[in-house]
Amino acid sequence: MAVKRLSEGIRRYASDTIDERQIELILPIIEMSMRATSSAAMGISPFEVVHGYRMPLPSPVAQEQPIFLNKDAQTYAAWLKKCS
Repeated sequence: MAVKRLSEGIRRYASDTIDERQIELILPIIEMSMRATSSAAMGISPFEVVHGYRMPLPSPVAQEQPIFLNKDAQTYAAWLKKCS
């Protein structure tokens, strides 16, 4: 099953510029996808088995910047963003 999912991932992400000679560029994406996907038999992903919670994945939805009502809140949020 893992070999099948790996070959599907290679077919999905391979392109004219990324072929079998540059496969190391797409392997991390495929690996993350395999670790985050739940199996039909167990109902949980390999990541959940190891860590005990779902893999936090980046959201493709762009988030809007919050609107601050005063300058102090905006300055504080900018400082927090810079520190993280």
